[in-house]
Amino acid sequence: MKIEQVKIENFRSIYDLTVEFGKVTVLIGKNSSGKTSILNVIRIIFENLDTNSTEKNLNITTITEQNLKDQIRRLWFYTYQNYPIKLAVWLNFDEGEGDKLREVCGLESNVKKAYIEVSIESNNNQIIWKLQNVIIFGYVSETSKIAKEALKKMKEIHSKVTGHNIESKTGDSLVPCVIVESGTIKNKDVFNIFIDLIKNKICYVNTFPEIYKMVNIPIKGLFAHPMVSSELINVIKNTIKDFARLRMLYDCLREIKGSVDTYEQPDRTEILTKSYEGMSLNYELFGSGDQIIDGILASIISKGKHHIFLIEEPEIHLHPAYIRRLARVLEDLANNLNVQLIIVTHSPDFIATLKDKRFVIGVRKDSIKINFEGYPTELLATRIFYPFRGSRLSESLARDLGVVPGYFLFSDVAILVEGNSDRIILQGYIDLLIEQLKNLPKFSYIIIPYAQRSLKEMIKVFKEDYGIKVFLIADNDEEGLKNVKIAKDMGLRENFEVFIIEKKDILGYIKPEDFILALDELLRECLKDKYEEVLQDEEIKSIIDEIKIFGACKNEEGKNEKDLLHKLSGKLFTVLKNVDEEFIITLGWDSGRSIERYLKCKIAEKIVSRLTEVPEDIKKIILNIDSELG
Repeated sequence: MKIEQVKIENFRSIYDLTVEFGKVTVLIGKNSSGKTSILNVIRIIFENLDTNSTEKNLNITTITEQNLKDQIRRLWFYTYQNYPIKLAVWLNFDEGEGDKLREVCGLESNVKKAYIEVSIESNNNQIIWKLQNVIIFGYVSETSKIAKEALKKMKEIHSKVTGHNIESKTGDSLVPCVIVESGTIKNKDVFNIFIDLIKNKICYVNTFPEIYKMVNIPIKGLFAHPMVSSELINVIKNTIKDFARLRMLYDCLREIKGSVDTYEQPDRTEILTKSYEGMSLNYELFGSGDQIIDGILASIISKGKHHIFLIEEPEIHLHPAYIRRLARVLEDLANNLNVQLIIVTHSPDFIATLKDKRFVIGVRKDSIKINFEGYPTELLATRIFYPFRGSRLSESLARDLGVVPGYFLFSDVAILVEGNSDRIILQGYIDLLIEQLKNLPKFSYIIIPYAQRSLKEMIKVFKEDYGIKVFLIADNDEEGLKNVKIAKDMGLRENFEVFIIEKKDILGYIKPEDFILALDELLRECLKDKYEEVLQDEEIKSIIDEIKIFGACKNEEGKNEKDLLHKLSGKLFTVLKNVDEEFIITLGWDSGRSIERYLKCKIAEKIVSRLTEVPEDIKKIILNIDSELG
């Protein structure tokens, strides 16, 4: 069994949301964005199903815990209790999984799909969970009497309840069989079989530790207690009793850790012990990461195929290397055991390792316009997007910045600058102003170079897809002015989100003595024994003499600012080709432009630690960005 789609209305921070699921689905985003609410919807639907009734009532007057009382109204979107919570799920069944249903429903092939719809309503002091509709679907031939009768009677009900059209498959019809309609069981025998088929298929893996009460010991912190729940410990105990499952667990652990501390006497599981370097140690004496990995893997291996696992933050207590390996092992287990994993994570490392990222889902809160209790308004609501479908821009950016894919899902602010030298120097200026900044340090911000890419696409991806606040700082040259126009066309406002520095390049602010020192160090490192020969060129010597006076850029009265580093880079390429063409290939320089990019970045890296003051116009830009975030 696999969940294909879930639809949620009016639940917690979710107004109206449809989520698609794959074999391995990963929900990733900031805290309180609604990830766990999506998991809870699945639990609310499945963990309350039973054969006795389609309705469950909770008398809220019987709730004594104040924290639970406080939660009641907040179950509804902005406490909007006049409208019921509606939850629905589409299921796909594995081959052979629904044989009993096929027989009793008279289908010629296995049951393929199911639709379940649940509502939650508030009525005086009652919270009512109600199973509204259950429909199953299977293929029969169009020519059969069953198909004709079923299509005629059920098509209307099917489209009315689900809003979906009946599908076709190579001449066959996907025929619905209504089990529950508007809360009424239509066929008790089929209903019981259906509930027996899907009950206990949803497994919530609790990775959070229980609070264990220790006996009254005068020396605090002396003894260890388990870092996982008693439920996970029992799962481990049951798993290691079975030799095949135990071997699978050990194989997975080797993939993650490289070695295995074996369980001792798995047939005697009152107390879990492991062998460690010839010693017998209790399970709770091993690291918390080891305990969590064992518990998660044992849960999946013990249940096996046809199950769906809901796992929150499997990366808890794990080293980043273990997180990446765990992600790969979980993905392999899902494929090998034919199970579905729905995972909530706060780890970009986890999603970076997945081979199939199509169902990595970004979860965030956005402002939405709705008609709320009779008047139009804007409210924050949980929204989702699929960052690894379509454009691969974020992945290539992550590689260039040396961060893992998914990093941007945790960013609040993106400051776009032209190149890497701008990124490095701007960060240095922000660090110098840190005591004057009230808002920017509170945000997860990232400075991103946009040269060599479509600025329009970058703004769209970060602003519209990721929901990140975007700023642009452009150079004061022809290219910079073009980029300012693009940003303004994309809805960014000049002097609020779009800024232009006074110089053609940020390196133009560096003192000439600091700039020439860094440039000379870098040329000596790169050119090695070719240094003296190259710098004998008269034009190169002339440009360097100007750099000693003016720095990277030269201001001439009545003329445009002259970019001296750009001029030097072009001449360096010409001279080096004449001196030693093979040598220039080894440096990876294929043009004057490539030399300029390299020199800019490396000079910025050398200079940033020597910065002592911020130019007035850049200071004003940074303070404006800080104010805009307030």
